[in-house]
Amino acid sequence: MYEKSVRRSEEITITSKRTSSHLCKIDVYVPSSIVVPIREQVITLFQHNIRTRGFENVTLPRLFVLKRHYMDVQHSTMWFILKNFVLDFIIEDSARNKVLLAHNPRLTKVIWEDDKRIHYHFDISINEINIVKDWKMFPFKTPKRKLYKDLDKQVETFIERESSLYKQQKQDFLDDTDWVCFSATMLNNDHKPLDNIVSRLFWMKLTTKYLVSAFQKEFIGRKKGDKFVLTHLPLDELLQEAVTEHNPFLIEIMSINKGSYFSLDIFKNLFRLKNRLDVHRKLIEVFSYRNDISQRKSIIEEVFHLFLSKNRFEVPKHLVLRKQEDILSALKQIPDYYVYRSQPKFEEHVAFLAERQLKEELIIDKIAYDENIVIDGDDVYGYLHLYNLDRLKEFVHFKPTLDIVEDSHVPLHDSTLRQVALREKTLNHVIHMLTK
Repeated sequence: MYEKSVRRSEEITITSKRTSSHLCKIDVYVPSSIVVPIREQVITLFQHNIRTRGFENVTLPRLFVLKRHYMDVQHSTMWFILKNFVLDFIIEDSARNKVLLAHNPRLTKVIWEDDKRIHYHFDISINEINIVKDWKMFPFKTPKRKLYKDLDKQVETFIERESSLYKQQKQDFLDDTDWVCFSATMLNNDHKPLDNIVSRLFWMKLTTKYLVSAFQKEFIGRKKGDKFVLTHLPLDELLQEAVTEHNPFLIEIMSINKGSYFSLDIFKNLFRLKNRLDVHRKLIEVFSYRNDISQRKSIIEEVFHLFLSKNRFEVPKHLVLRKQEDILSALKQIPDYYVYRSQPKFEEHVAFLAERQLKEELIIDKIAYDENIVIDGDDVYGYLHLYNLDRLKEFVHFKPTLDIVEDSHVPLHDSTLRQVALREKTLNHVIHMLTK
């Protein structure tokens, strides 16, 4: 099978070639108008930040940097463009053309052309499953809540207390536990924006409970619309690069999501609730437990059990292995990783979890496509609001990688959150249609 298509934006070109029913190769071509300004800035960073015998306290000559650190310059340029332009472009292009990716693109090769253009080559798998069209007519019985009257009192107390505390917060200024959406624009050493380099959007949760990073400290006390320059943009806790470690960025605060308490209005909007009674019923789902499982989790389990029984399909082994790698990578960031690792049948549990998560994602992504469900800023805002309290987190099913959302000290790409927020919105749509 061979299909080829070419799509362009104003700057970047993407070419896709279908090699089988579910496999595709894509090539992304980044032009000199993007590569050259970033590469030149990387060279400047090396000139000012590398200390070499004989050149102490001076700017290194450009030719010296290119001779001694040529591969480092190429790698830093390639990495920054990949993380901040190419991956987002692939995701946005796939959504725009309604191509359902079964996993994140896997980089296979990078080719430089005359130090001015970069070609990125990826392998991707396409979601080709079909969902039974009359799924809205599936018979579905909602797992029942516990009928203890005390639960209703707990919910009412929760609403009154948390809503009141939410209103008492200083709404305009960033503080501990708040979520902030900000744009970051790459600057040159004169603090002027690079030509043709657009801003990127990020989200970050501020946390001062333990050790506060210097980067996060700069946001405390600021308000929407504030602009300031930082010489550090930490995009990966495990990987340090010249650009993100030393380059100046213009930061602009786009929005603030207060992060400590419960907002009645945000919650109603997120779940399409009409009144206080609807809110009460929805919150009962995370207050009522049977066998240590909330009613909300039971509902989700039953929904996917129903869909998997009506839509039987196998997930390719290579996708399961890829998902296992992602899960293990996330687990290794948890302090108790080696405790989990020592448990009997640990690898079997991870394999089962990987396959289960993949099947759920494939089903939800297909429904989002079929139902033309789209995401906006309010949806992301509402999704993050559920991380404000442990009780509300019970409503979150889809996450980028386990619990990294609220525990990460680095900014998260807006595109990453939009993907999981779309899945969460679609799941809520499914539950709404099956239970109305």
